[in-house]
Amino acid sequence: PSMPEDEQLAHNNDMKQTERRPVAFITGGSRGIGYGIAQRLAAAGFDLAINGMRPEAAVQEALDGLRALGAEVLY
Repeated sequence: PSMPEDEQLAHNNDMKQTERRPVAFITGGSRGIGYGIAQRLAAAGFDLAINGMRPEAAVQEALDGLRALGAEVLY
């Protein structure tokens, strides 16, 4: 069964508000080749989940650089 038009419009608006950006998981994304890949993905519209061995405080500058490209970044 189809929705009434006003419910369909409300549903479409809810969907637009909850659309998500793609997310990439990158190992070693805070330096070197991994950071280069993270930069390209952030610039392309991805949010990032980055895994690394160093403490977050040690990679904060790199994470901030990725955020400056528009990505939401989780370390």
